[in-house]
Amino acid sequence: MSKERTRRYRERLAQDEARHEEILRERRRKYQEKKAKGEIQPRNITSLPKHKRAKLREQWKKTKARNRKKKEDLAAILDITPPSPEALDVSFSPVNLSPAHGSISPIPSPPERVCPPKLTAKIKRLERENKKLKAMLDGMKKANSKMRIQKHRWNKAKKARQPTLRSSTKRAATQKKQQVTNFLSRDENSRLLAGKRDTVGRKNNKIQLHSEYNQESSFTMQMSYRQFARYRPKHITETRPTDRNTCACYQHENKRLLIDSLVFKGMISTKSLSNLLSSITCNTEEQKCMYRQCTNCCFDEVRLKSHNPDEFARWEQWERVKVTVGEKVFTNWVKKGVEGTLGKLQRPSSVTWSQLPPINSMGCTNQPK
Repeated sequence: MSKERTRRYRERLAQDEARHEEILRERRRKYQEKKAKGEIQPRNITSLPKHKRAKLREQWKKTKARNRKKKEDLAAILDITPPSPEALDVSFSPVNLSPAHGSISPIPSPPERVCPPKLTAKIKRLERENKKLKAMLDGMKKANSKMRIQKHRWNKAKKARQPTLRSSTKRAATQKKQQVTNFLSRDENSRLLAGKRDTVGRKNNKIQLHSEYNQESSFTMQMSYRQFARYRPKHITETRPTDRNTCACYQHENKRLLIDSLVFKGMISTKSLSNLLSSITCNTEEQKCMYRQCTNCCFDEVRLKSHNPDEFARWEQWERVKVTVGEKVFTNWVKKGVEGTLGKLQRPSSVTWSQLPPINSMGCTNQPK
């Protein structure tokens, strides 16, 4: 529609000569003003650098010489005029049609047109060159057509034989993403939240999960840590304190801190509470064993490695302290450092686990299932 309106406007403007002349005059005035201010750069050869000017002039010379030669050749070919009657010196006499004159003499025919020898040779040479070039052009066209057909067949066979790089790369990425999803959805790597549709990872250390995935996967399915984190599905989230549905009381936290200190000192080899409970119970899923009521395992203890009981040690524990803010006094949990010996460190972690409420120990190991 805009083009049509512009066309009609220009037609009306062309019909109004006074208005058209006024617009052209205004354009010329504005152009002169811009040129005087230096806003319009002159478009001539003097605005170019010296080496570009020389190159342009040389090109102009060659073009002009080529055009001049073409004009001369064309003029030489077309300038084939018959000689004038004066040059031939032929006198025509009127024919006497009287019976006494005898038979009628025929009118002499004009002489044949004769080209200069040099021009004839040049024309023949040009005709031969033209014929040769036409033959070469036909051969090149046939070869080009043949190569085009071969290329089309080759591309068609290549597409049928091998998929494109883009599709193969996309398919490989989809397979990797699906394998990461299957790996994180396994029971040992994640668990379902009660009453929620999300799945929370069991292990907080994503680097450890990435290392385990690369160990299990083939070479083509291995990936970097950043790619592994990017392929994590949305329904599998990282663990947070608000997602916990098992016991997180201070007794268990203090026991976990003691276990971390024992591992740091090399007295035990694992930080897993489940593994330690398995080592001192018959079955972690049995209520009697977890309540320490089983006659077979109620007196079992965690085996500690050899150590010096008088060696210095440091660990942390949660303690309840009173905090005063203005006139208000309330209690709060604070993690404090404790110093002592290894003998003192191992006493609170006595493997009777009497300090842990049995019901919480049972829930800690079985509730996630």
